[in-house]
Amino acid sequence: RTCKTLQLNRRPCLNRDMGKCPAPCTGQVSQEDYGQAVTGILDFLDGKSHDIINPLAEEMKKAAAELDFEKAARLRDQIQAIKRISEKQKIDYETEYSMDVIGMIAGDKENLVQVFRIRAGKIIGKDTFWLKRAIGEDEPEVIEFFLKQYYADNNDVPGDILVSTLPPDEQLVEAWLRQRTGHKVEVRFPRRGEKRSLLDMVINNAAILWEEKQHQDFRSHEAQMQLSQALDLEVIPERIECFDISHLSGQETVASMVVFTGGVPDRKCYRRFKIKTNQNDDFASMAEAVKRRLIQAQQGNESFLPEPDLLLIDGGLGQVNTVKLILDEMHLDIPVFGLAKKNEEIFQPGRSLPLTLPRRNEGLMLLQRVRDEAHRFAITYNRQRRAKKTIASALDDIKGVGTARKKALLAHFGSVTKIKQASQDELAAVHGMSTTAASAVYKFFHES
Repeated sequence: RTCKTLQLNRRPCLNRDMGKCPAPCTGQVSQEDYGQAVTGILDFLDGKSHDIINPLAEEMKKAAAELDFEKAARLRDQIQAIKRISEKQKIDYETEYSMDVIGMIAGDKENLVQVFRIRAGKIIGKDTFWLKRAIGEDEPEVIEFFLKQYYADNNDVPGDILVSTLPPDEQLVEAWLRQRTGHKVEVRFPRRGEKRSLLDMVINNAAILWEEKQHQDFRSHEAQMQLSQALDLEVIPERIECFDISHLSGQETVASMVVFTGGVPDRKCYRRFKIKTNQNDDFASMAEAVKRRLIQAQQGNESFLPEPDLLLIDGGLGQVNTVKLILDEMHLDIPVFGLAKKNEEIFQPGRSLPLTLPRRNEGLMLLQRVRDEAHRFAITYNRQRRAKKTIASALDDIKGVGTARKKALLAHFGSVTKIKQASQDELAAVHGMSTTAASAVYKFFHES
């Protein structure tokens, strides 16, 4: 269910009309029928497609006999879709294996681990992990660490686990898995036969991903090199930070900070700021956001370390000069540039004429990706702030409904629209609401 609340609704949402949900929220499906649907989904995820197709085929025949051709056609399409997916998942071996196959590609700085989950002879899932490699750590140690992490909270552990590298003591790992699952688990490195070909398939698939990643890293490095040369930087900008300001007519002004490390987004380092000072001055807002970020770094806040190799501002010369004043004031020597959207011109402090790079220049395209990501992140935050303000103001004028009751109502119903649609009894049933407060809310929306 995608419903925000678990209460019974008076009418189903659009998902019911589109055939995406049987609408348990309105009681239109029995508990038995809903349970059968869930069981069918679980069987499908477990690769037991034949257990689903047979009942659907019987239901299709019944619908056709009753001249309900629309339902019969829908069931036919479902059956065909399940068969197509099952064919793609199927492995062409005589034995219907149920196992996990784990292949690893080892590099100097990181390892790629790929897991294929095979059940009843079908590939039902595939997981990919990039693991940082510690100095002096060999492949058997990495695979042992991975097995313990991957299966620590995983309840779907098969009896066979094939690995491209055996852990230092596979018997110890098998004993740990047996204790966790309550059944025998074997960790093996097959040397021949069908299981070896399965393992080779996973290793080859991992090798393709590894090559794609190396190619992407090479292109990112090339972009950084071109950018360093075009901007005449002393170092290759490994960490690029970009700031952007977003507001609506000076309301709910916010700033975004996005980080690209090695030419790719580093989302765990993204930050956002609610502007505290002048709400309708982009220059002052930019200065505040950059200064707050740099002060956090100087105070040793690890969330804002290290400092950037390059600061990028979404804007022109005015914004760039403003940020340069902040850097000079804090005695910091960080290159700062601005990228203006109109002509994709690059501005540098103290220089009135912008730098223009060829549109296909890899360095310029890197700056554009960083700038566009900062713009997206800022707009998203601004919309969130405005939405919260709109929701709060809709309930602010109701007498007897304070902060706690507003939060309780929104948590229960999920939106102001649902609160408007609720009956007085439904409002009174919310935790923390009294009969008087419920009456006040109901009258506010229905008598205004």
